[in-house]
Amino acid sequence: MPFTPLAIIPAMSDKKNTKITRQEGLALFQEAVKGVKPLRQDKAPPFRKSRRPEPLPPAQKSADKPNPQFLADMDIETTEALLFVQPGIQKRVVKNLQKGRIPPADSLDLHGLRVKQAQPIFTRFLKQAHHRELRCILIIHGKGREPAA
Repeated sequence: MPFTPLAIIPAMSDKKNTKITRQEGLALFQEAVKGVKPLRQDKAPPFRKSRRPEPLPPAQKSADKPNPQFLADMDIETTEALLFVQPGIQKRVVKNLQKGRIPPADSLDLHGLRVKQAQPIFTRFLKQAHHRELRCILIIHGKGREPAA
């Protein structure tokens, strides 16, 4: 018979204004739970160390040969700062980068180079930085003053 608090109430209501002794309470409890089987749980569940997050795989594997449209000369007017932020990057991280609080792990200076000269250097530098898993790199570049030849 499953234990319910209502099963005890009629037994107690027969004895008006009497207190139940500890032994009587124990007997009532044992009577109520006599058909119950205890759960077997010898061990606590093992501690499982959470796995480290893994970076997402690159969207595409580019060929070793640079794409001719990559870094193509375009007649685009930009403001002083041009910014692209990958989805999922926290705003605080972007602000810290802009304020120089996160130092670059490596840098590349492309001053004085034309697009055709800078392209293979830039591509090689990016591949090496990706291979070395650098999180912050600095690319120093400038606007060309001469018309494209």
